[in-house]
Amino acid sequence: MRKAKPFRSAKQLDELINAYFDSLKNNSEEENTESSAPPTFAGLLLFTGFTGREEFDEYAAMPRYSRMLLRANLRISEIYEKKLHESSTGAVFALKNMGWNERPEIRPADKETDHTLQVEIVQSGIRPVSSEKEVIL
Repeated sequence: MRKAKPFRSAKQLDELINAYFDSLKNNSEEENTESSAPPTFAGLLLFTGFTGREEFDEYAAMPRYSRMLLRANLRISEIYEKKLHESSTGAVFALKNMGWNERPEIRPADKETDHTLQVEIVQSGIRPVSSEKEVIL
């Protein structure tokens, strides 16, 4: 049995997403603050009627809803990413998540490599014969 959708159409979902971001701006104006309240992923899910991340991911996988849901998530990520520039710690965190390493890779000093090949002959039990006369049948 399929769960009921938290919204009736893609258009309604788009309107809910925009209303969520607008509500954050409106709340900050009522409180006389200079910047809007930061959006959160959980806040977006609650506002749009999702019951959790799994349900969001299910809808994000549907072509009808995927673009608008992924863009809404990206809008939230953008705001947090901008905040990373406010401190050096944030910049270090961002660079590490992009694959940078804070410690240089330590490589051993180049040593002259010995390219001599050594061959060792090991007897394996049966001794080879040197002539047919030594062969016993």
